Amino acid sequence: MLLVNNMIHIALCHDDYYSPFAATVIASVLDNNKGEQITFHIVSEGITQEKRESLSKWVLNHNCCICFYSISIDDFRSFPFEEDARLHFGAYFRLYLGEILTNIDRVIYLDCDLIVVGSLHDLWNTSLEGFALAAVRDRINDYIHVYNRLRYPLCDGYINSGVLLIDLKRWREDHFFEKAKALAIRIPLSLKNHDQDIINAIYHGKIKMIDFKYNLLEYYLYVEEWLDMDRKYYPDIIKACHEPIIVHFCMPMKPWHYECINPFKTLYYKYKAMTPWPEVELFHRKEKLTPKLKLKRLLGKLGLYHIETKPTLRKDINVIEEPDNVLF
Repeated sequence: MLLVNNMIHIALCHDDYYSPFAATVIASVLDNNKGEQITFHIVSEGITQEKRESLSKWVLNHNCCICFYSISIDDFRSFPFEEDARLHFGAYFRLYLGEILTNIDRVIYLDCDLIVVGSLHDLWNTSLEGFALAAVRDRINDYIHVYNRLRYPLCDGYINSGVLLIDLKRWREDHFFEKAKALAIRIPLSLKNHDQDIINAIYHGKIKMIDFKYNLLEYYLYVEEWLDMDRKYYPDIIKACHEPIIVHFCMPMKPWHYECINPFKTLYYKYKAMTPWPEVELFHRKEKLTPKLKLKRLLGKLGLYHIETKPTLRKDINVIEEPDNVLF
């Protein structure tokens, strides 16, 4: 195992509204990595001074460091964005980490809708020799339309961008952000999964695939119909379900929604209670019925468009079974 250095660097990107959710991620890191030297890098647009001070005081009380970096969405206007999309412009901020974190050469990027439930020591010390980043395969890893859309071979794989171990020095040397902007301008309609598509399209074949435990997507708790993956990965997915390091609430139904069925949500509430904003306020997820979504539902009723069914948890976590054997 490569030993990088004693300080683990972790980046989160969010706006003011997501500060309490980012704090939950930080709380989970702190609780499961006691004794580690950690610096949190918060790349944000519009976080209030009050929230910055609350986060700083809290993190410093845990003998860790926190740094804030301001960023403007104006630098990301060339990236495709749909008004009805779940993702904010902030989803693209991770693409800029190489340019803004100029004093370090490696960072773990974490989304704000996950929790860390184990040590990050081994992930941090993963060798990246010959690779631009390391990440976990997405649930659509073997969906051929993804590769046809992004125009690269299926054998290179497709990763989820919610957890990334990034070689920042390599990103800077490759002028990655400039390439990302150029790609966004050239094929905006092909980038259905935003920043994730961009990272895969630029670095396919140069991404180190790591254990599913480092980004246990909620999809990996569901029945088989939710997975577009070769079954050869199933044993590793099942093992990760038992021994996760990072649990990713990647579905539209987050732990702060009444509709969330993820069994790890009770752990999420535990870490939320450790933050400067400990209250757990549940609310119903509101689905915006845009003209595009209304048309999809109409076509679905006519049998002309496939609409994904309600997510279904597996009855037995040790088996990825067909959808007739479910909890919900």
